[in-house]
Amino acid sequence: LRHAAENKTGIGFMNQELTHNFNAAELFGAPLKMTFTQGWAEQNWVIIILLGAIMILMIASQFFTQLQIMSKNVSDETKNSPMYRQQRILLYIIPFAFIFSGVTFPLALNIYWFTSNLWTMGQQYIVIKNMPTPGSEAWRQRQARLKAKGKLTEEEAAEIDRIEGTGEAQDPTLEELEAEGDLAADYIEGFLDIADLDGDLDISVASGRAYVSVTGGGEDLDRLAMPDTVQALQDLTRLAVQGGTGRFSRLILDIGGSRDARAAELGRLVDAAVAQLAAGRTEVELEPMSSYERKLVHDIVAERGYHSESRGEGRDRRL
Repeated sequence: LRHAAENKTGIGFMNQELTHNFNAAELFGAPLKMTFTQGWAEQNWVIIILLGAIMILMIASQFFTQLQIMSKNVSDETKNSPMYRQQRILLYIIPFAFIFSGVTFPLALNIYWFTSNLWTMGQQYIVIKNMPTPGSEAWRQRQARLKAKGKLTEEEAAEIDRIEGTGEAQDPTLEELEAEGDLAADYIEGFLDIADLDGDLDISVASGRAYVSVTGGGEDLDRLAMPDTVQALQDLTRLAVQGGTGRFSRLILDIGGSRDARAAELGRLVDAAVAQLAAGRTEVELEPMSSYERKLVHDIVAERGYHSESRGEGRDRRL
C-alpha cells in the first residue's frame, strides 16, 4: 500500500492497480483497510458495528477452537499435569489480548482470522472424531462408536468395557509393558540425541506400569529434572508410546532422580497434613494429582496409620 501511495512498482503480483483496488475495497460500505480505532475516530458506525461483530466472532472462534482440543483430545493423565493447568489458564487470558490488539487490525485481517478459525475448527472436529489421542474423552467416544458397530477386536472391546465400568479390569501384560518401555526408551534416546545430552536409560516394570529412568548425564541432565519439565516430557513420551501401541499408556518417566524427589515432596506434604489432623482437624484436602502420585500418597498415608480416599473427576481429582 505504501508503494502504491508513492506511485512505485508493486511487489510481486500486487501491482499498482490491484493494490489500489484492494485499498478501495468495501464490505457493506465499510472499508476493508479501516481499523476499529479509525472507525471510532471518524464515527463511522458501519465499521464500528461490523468490525466489532467480526472481532467478537473471531475471538470466540479462536477460544472454542482451543477449547475443543483441551476438553476432548487430551488424556486424563495429561489433564493432571501442571503444564495442562497453565495452558488452561492461558486459554482464558489470550482472548483478552485479542480484544486490545484486534481494534488496531484492519477489517480485512479480522475477517481472514475469523474464516481461518472456522476452517481450523472444522478440521479439528474431523481429526478429533476420527483420530483422537488415546486415553482422551474423544478416544473413548470413538471406541464406543466402533464397539457399537462391532469393529473392535476382543481386546479393544474389553478395554472400553473396563473404562465404562461394564467389564473386568485387565491390566497390560508383562510383554505389553516391556514393549511400552522399549518404545519410550527409543523416544527418549532420540530426544537426548537432538538435545546433545548424555544419559543412561534403564527400563523396568512394576505395579502395572512401565518405568524409564534417565541417569548419569551430569549437570546438563539435571536441568531437565525440574518437575514441570519431567511432566511435559513424560506426556510427550506417553503420546509417542500410545501412537505405537494404540493403547493408553501409564508410563512413568524419571530423570536424574526426579521421581524420588517428587516422592519425598509428597511425603512432606502428607506429614504436613498429618500434623493438621493431630492438631484437631477431621480431614485435610490435598492438591490435584495424577493417578500415579495419588497411589504414592495413599501408600504414604497408610504407612502413617491414617486413611485416605480420592475425590473429584479428571484433572481435579485429589485426596
